[in-house]
Parts: sequence; C-alpha cells; structure tokens
Amino acid sequence: MGHEQLDRYYFTRGQQEKIIPKDNLEYYTDPEFNTTHDWLLAEIIAYRKLMKYLQGRLINPAKKINGIPLQENAVKLEWTHNKSALAELIYALHYSGSINHGKGEISKLARAFQSFFDIEIGEIYQIFSEIKMRQKSKTKFLEELAYTLRHEIEKSER
Repeated sequence: MGHEQLDRYYFTRGQQEKIIPKDNLEYYTDPEFNTTHDWLLAEIIAYRKLMKYLQGRLINPAKKINGIPLQENAVKLEWTHNKSALAELIYALHYSGSINHGKGEISKLARAFQSFFDIEIGEIYQIFSEIKMRQKSKTKFLEELAYTLRHEIEKSER
C-alpha cells in the first residue's frame, strides 16, 4: 500500500518486542540475519498470494474439454450477431441431431453457447417462439449462412 509509518518496527533491529510465532521457532536460527517480523511479513505476503490465486480459481475454474484442460491464454470468441441468430443455430443443431444425437436439452446447449461465446442469451424458449411467429423467413440466419458459404466456395473455385 506504500505506507511507511510502521517500517521502523518491521525493518529495524533496535529494542523491540519479541513476537513469538505459535508453532515455528526455526527462523530464530540466524538472529543476525532475520527478525521475528520478517517471518510474519513473509506469511502475510504468502497468504495474500494464496487468496488471490484461490479467488481466481473461484471466478474462472480450469475448464476441460474431453478431459483436456483449456489453456489460460485460449482465444476468446465473441458472438457479434443478434441473439435470435444464435437461437436459430442452437435449435438447428439440436433438431438435426448433431449434438448428443438430438437428445440433449436446449437449455444445456444454450448454456454451453453462452459460455463459449461469452454472451447472455436470455430466455431461449421465448426467442424461439418469436422466431416461429416471423412472417417471411423463419430461418433467416441459417439461410444467410448457407448463401455466404456457397458464395465463398464458388469464389475460391474461380
């Protein structure tokens, strides 16, 4: 924190009170080099680092895919289209049987996509109801995907 007002107590060897730790007297082995306060400061620093590490693990526990942990510096992907497009994709994958042979729950699939793309989809069943009520194309995003892919394939074959 940058405070210096207690440095004279922690970092000098003048007349000072002896602080006796509860269990460990090993650091007294070299009184010319160490003080009791050195040990306490080291413990405080170590506990702070431990707390920081544990908080990091609580916020972002090591994720695994097929038993293989993801790297810390893994690429983060962001969904840049609208949420209804993502809902179309989720339902298309579900009904095509492409994930868990079509037997998984939509909500679990939605949670996986939310985690993967770091987005909050919201109520996916409500979004799907709105998709079903569309007047023109009910699969607008999927048709756009198919068109774009065909166009890029044709362009690369020229």
